[in-house]
Amino acid sequence: MEMSAPLVLDLPPETLAALRLSARAAGVSPSQHAIGLLSKTLISHAARTPCRAEERPHDLEYLLAPLRALLAADLSRATDWADLQDRLAKHGYTFRERGGGLALFSTTTAARICKASDLGWTYADLIRRFDAPFPGHSHTHVADRVLKRALPKSQNHPSLFPDPGDLFSVEDDDDDLILFEDE
Repeated sequence: MEMSAPLVLDLPPETLAALRLSARAAGVSPSQHAIGLLSKTLISHAARTPCRAEERPHDLEYLLAPLRALLAADLSRATDWADLQDRLAKHGYTFRERGGGLALFSTTTAARICKASDLGWTYADLIRRFDAPFPGHSHTHVADRVLKRALPKSQNHPSLFPDPGDLFSVEDDDDDLILFEDE
């Protein structure tokens, strides 16, 4: 387990004065404020370089840990989408649609920070929890699938490759599904 380590910074007087003033306004010590600012900056920088989870450097996990800790209680206690967005806004973040899911963005810089799943909550998890899709999310099929809602007749097009779950009900007596038989 890695422990924290002291770091000595030689700051110019005007930067140190600005740090002290900003820390006082935030109600924390200058060192705590500097740690928070560095963490946000480093997390934001790491998030601007998108890559697949298996390609991410291990230190991104280390950078996301403080963010997860900061937001964990609010993510767990939110009662609906509006409540979740209000709670995130208090920390300077917001969720926005990103592809078929959600991503966390900074409200001050508009930088993408990470995916919702990087915080431990997939979009599907949040849909199930709030029993509703993210407001305005364009990928309505995701919520329909997660909530198992039927599409309106106008959108219900037959598929060439139907979902096997749609073909067989749980009550089917035949447990052995045979797709092809040799004659």
